[in-house]
Order: sequence, then structure tokens, then C-alpha cells
Amino acid sequence: MTEPAQPPRCGDHIIYRPTGELWLTAFSEGEIVVPAGLPIRMARVVDCDVIFRCSDHDHQRLVGVWEYAREDIRTPIIQRLYGKSNAAAPMQLPNVGKKSVSGRRRRIAGATSA
Repeated sequence: MTEPAQPPRCGDHIIYRPTGELWLTAFSEGEIVVPAGLPIRMARVVDCDVIFRCSDHDHQRLVGVWEYAREDIRTPIIQRLYGKSNAAAPMQLPNVGKKSVSGRRRRIAGATSA
């Protein structure tokens, strides 16, 4: 019998299959995954595929970034799930979210429309 797939964690990159969007994971709990970025939204884990798992170091650094987002409703959940970060310096969140993978490929290929 195979082990179930590990759910995404803070810092993992996922693709949301219904729209083709690439998301940076803020957290996942149970059957729900919540991406970083705005607008705040939720999706079912079964509708997402992890395309890149971040390193433990990057995971800790991203958890540390959320410690500075005091006004964000996701921050207390991230701290409850992952604890406080022991990373030395915070890093900027990558600009990931609203662009679909297919649109990104067209821009990379040099097309003018997304």
C-alpha cells in the first residue's frame, strides 16, 4: 500500500487545477489549502497539485515573514500550525498568484496577449 501524498505546507508552490493558477501556499489544514497573496481564498487540497516543495530552510523563512503580517487573518493559523520561525532574516514573498500558467507560457514565448 502506498503512503498518502504529503499535503502542501507554507512555501510550497501549487497549481490550482480548475483555473490553472500557480499559487504559493500560506498553509493547508485538513482538506483545505490557502494561498498567500490577495484576495484571500481557499481551495480543496484535492483540486491542487504540488509542483515544487520548498526546502525546510525556505519554509522556516516564509513562516517568519508571516510573523510581520500582523493584520492578516492567516497569520495566527500559520503560527498555530508551524510555530514561530527560527530563521534569522525575513525574506520577501515571491509575486505568485493571479497569472495562470498557460498565460505565463504565452508571455515567455513572446506573444503580446496573455
